Amino acid sequence: MGDTLLQSVTFNEPANLAAFPGRLFYSDPSTPSYRLPHLLSVTVPSSVTDVSTAFENFIGNAINCHPNNPVYYSDNGVLYKKPAPNGQFVALPKGITSFTIPAYMTKIPNNMFQYCTKLTSVTVNSQLTSIGDWAFASSGITSFNFPSTLTKIGT
Repeated sequence: MGDTLLQSVTFNEPANLAAFPGRLFYSDPSTPSYRLPHLLSVTVPSSVTDVSTAFENFIGNAINCHPNNPVYYSDNGVLYKKPAPNGQFVALPKGITSFTIPAYMTKIPNNMFQYCTKLTSVTVNSQLTSIGDWAFASSGITSFNFPSTLTKIGT
């Protein structure tokens, strides 16, 4: 895609695209190939059933999803795999400033908030039992209250 001033990506419906290739929306200011420094939001069309690693290191602040998508849904700019509302976490935009862990989520996956440098607040539910490796590495979080339900951190 190259370095552009692109700020938002939305696909006309009905879309015919079945998959996003890996690192499609990748942005990394520390590398010479910093590709999409201004992209803030992407809307996954109804036809896309595989996002692969398209949102790896996406520095925007919202990943939205067409409501008729059969595989994915979004909630507050975060992409999940259906069934809603208890779906599996898929992708989190690195430009978020706050995040509330859904009540059904009992584990923060490995690397979930890694490189979320603007993240300052994470609200934890009372069901959280584990936090994966590097979950908050290189993030902007300055404090975190561990719930009493937490039984495991890391591997």
